[in-house]
Amino acid sequence: MTIEELKRSERMDEDRVMALKTLFPEVFLDGQFNAQVLKEILESPSKPPIEGGEFYGLSWPGKRQARKLAAMPSRNTLKQLEVFGNSDGSNLLIFGDNLEVIKIIKKAYLKSIKLIYIDPPYNTGKDFIYRDDYSTGVEEYLVETNQADSSGKLVSNPKSDGRFHSRWLSMIYTRLLAAKELLRDDGTILVSINDIEFANLKLLMDEVFGEENFITSFIWNNDGNIDQQSKIKVNHEYIIMYSFDSENLKKPKVIDPNIEETSKIFNDAIENTIIKNGPANPPSRIKVPVGFPADFSEGVIRATSSGFPIIHSDIIVKDYCVQNEFEIESGWSSKNLVNLFINNQFSEILDAEGKSTTFYIRSTGAIYMRKSRSEDQGHVLSVLRNLGTSKQSSNLLKEWGLNFSFPKPIYLIQYLCSIFTDKNSNDIVMDFFAGSGTTAHAVIRQNKADGGNRRFLCVQISDEYTYEKSSGKLSDITFQRIKKSIEKDGRVSDSFRVYATSSSNIKKWNPQRMSIGELNGSLFDSQLIADYKPSDVITEILLLEGFPLESRVEQSPDFDDVVHVVTHPERSYRLLICLSTDPLLDGTIEAARQFPKDTFVCLESSLNDQLKVRLADAVENVKTL
Repeated sequence: MTIEELKRSERMDEDRVMALKTLFPEVFLDGQFNAQVLKEILESPSKPPIEGGEFYGLSWPGKRQARKLAAMPSRNTLKQLEVFGNSDGSNLLIFGDNLEVIKIIKKAYLKSIKLIYIDPPYNTGKDFIYRDDYSTGVEEYLVETNQADSSGKLVSNPKSDGRFHSRWLSMIYTRLLAAKELLRDDGTILVSINDIEFANLKLLMDEVFGEENFITSFIWNNDGNIDQQSKIKVNHEYIIMYSFDSENLKKPKVIDPNIEETSKIFNDAIENTIIKNGPANPPSRIKVPVGFPADFSEGVIRATSSGFPIIHSDIIVKDYCVQNEFEIESGWSSKNLVNLFINNQFSEILDAEGKSTTFYIRSTGAIYMRKSRSEDQGHVLSVLRNLGTSKQSSNLLKEWGLNFSFPKPIYLIQYLCSIFTDKNSNDIVMDFFAGSGTTAHAVIRQNKADGGNRRFLCVQISDEYTYEKSSGKLSDITFQRIKKSIEKDGRVSDSFRVYATSSSNIKKWNPQRMSIGELNGSLFDSQLIADYKPSDVITEILLLEGFPLESRVEQSPDFDDVVHVVTHPERSYRLLICLSTDPLLDGTIEAARQFPKDTFVCLESSLNDQLKVRLADAVENVKTL
């Protein structure tokens, strides 16, 4: 039984640093990290050391600062603004700088996101660079790198600037580094981009996600959004795809909507010859016994040595079966499988993908393989066509009284959601450049189309920011778009909750709300800010303890004090939160014994030495503010 102070992480990648300490303790002697020792440990003993310190990779001015920025923890929290529909809904819209939000929710959503889709600024020379609203160190960094002026307002990133690419790379690098750990082991990230930063983004994502986890660069044919004054009419953009771990990526079960219904892809079975000659498939013989299936009722296949397959004796067929043993010679694509089929007395076998497989011989003498097509057979192409246009989406928004320049087509994002999420697994789709809310709209539509239970988690910069070519505050457009999407395209049960970044409710993490005495090191008058709302404090604590925002929070009748119990189906313990400033009542201590394996969080001022001993005896983990 322990009592400890509730703390924030000192850095966002604390878990990785601890893993490194466990694996290589000799690298951290005297509490200091020794990079040279780690380098010597990891160098291959059979290869000469690399001289000169030069390595392959993408480098730019500000990269080291950007990496530090990604590891810098947040001082802030989230507060709930409103609920649209069912209060238990798990769809989320969060207003605030996306880097700040990712840091705040990281512990709660670690390895929880199935699909991240983002459509970041393309660095056209008129884009704004995002900032972190509530971290002084970050604001100073942004001013120093000209991403914000001295008042903290965002500035554009003109092409005439000497660090045009560098500033954009620093902005996207920090966010990808922070977001990576949110992906599930079978998760996928898709990033839209155009030619301006495509090459740089590909190299950067190789570094963040690993070259081995690159899957493809989709080419989206974006007809309807073409610069008619350009010398070459560019009608495509890219969507770069990486998986968290390519070994865990499953084959898609979706068929490209442009495939004609007459295509053999839709046939109940796939039939192909297994004759395959080449250096990797040298000729070899297969001995075929009596009874091998044929696709014709009766006849004779004559022996031949001209070309492949070489048939060494006549083959007699009657009643769709071979009547005599024969040998046939060729290079083969599936020799092991056909021999397995023969050994299985010509009964169907399963291939490596679990598909039912049989073999037969045709009148030409060629052996064919027939595989039953599974119901979830997929056929996804890397070129995306006829999936809507930005103009169509803009027109739809105008019908809803919303104005936004160049939103991504709903059907494009809906199609991607259908490919990379499972409809019945409560998959979370995250978009931390939410813009007009297309991703949320796409999730709502796809769920209605296939009866799925996917969830969206969208992040959009807060109200201080507006798009130059769009009317209204962007966060208002995002909210209204999602609301209209549910009303027009959603189901009765659809809902979402709105949160925003906020300074901490806990004084030790919010120096601006401390008194002069508290700043000078005196005892806190109260651990909480003066005008706190209990629901906001509970939200902050559950996020710090790694509970998702959709966790169930209920006031328990079992305690004499006001105690809220937080539960979530994916958490192995419950969180008990008491914000009483007075000493805990005896009935509360006794009721806590009903929760021996859970965590009790309360104010330091509510515990004297005797109460600490009694509470620690009742509950396995006690944390104080």
